[in-house]
Amino acid sequence: MAVASPHVDAPVTDEDDRSYLWAVGRGFAIGTVIWAALIFVIMYVVAGIELDMSIKWALWIGPWGGLFLGGTFTVGMWSAKHHADD
Repeated sequence: MAVASPHVDAPVTDEDDRSYLWAVGRGFAIGTVIWAALIFVIMYVVAGIELDMSIKWALWIGPWGGLFLGGTFTVGMWSAKHHADD
């Protein structure tokens, strides 16, 4: 049987909204930098693709990885912090 979190009925404040958006933005930014660097290293160093094409691929794939991986990670951390049983 599932047990509800004690925070289920707690009102959502503007501070909660801002901290959530901050978590998404921070995760996106950090994830984009890390993912773009990883893609660049794979494309340029490992695969031996030209520098300009490696940069283009890193700039295209980096934000997608940042959004889906970095954003998801930091939102999970935010949720754990705000919905943990006290």
